[in-house]
Amino acid sequence: MKNKAQSVSSTGTNLDKYEEKVMLLQLRGVLDYEAVKRAAQNGAIRVREADTETPLVQVGSSFYSGEWTETLGTDMIFSVNSDSSTNFREIH
Repeated sequence: MKNKAQSVSSTGTNLDKYEEKVMLLQLRGVLDYEAVKRAAQNGAIRVREADTETPLVQVGSSFYSGEWTETLGTDMIFSVNSDSSTNFREIH
């Protein structure tokens, strides 16, 4: 998610600045894995009303109510590769 902010440089021109935020979504309940996967691949997952306490997550034509929580500790996200060997790299 990117929040756009306008600022003025010392030369008087407007500069657009973006603040990028990373979110981890945990969807619980009865979900069709293939439908969620297709929606993610097609860019059909949206966060609506993200600036409220109860944002809505849209997956295709379905809506889910959410809540914001702070992560206690560290979230680690791994990608699945078809290669049988496991390679780890440190991310800074």
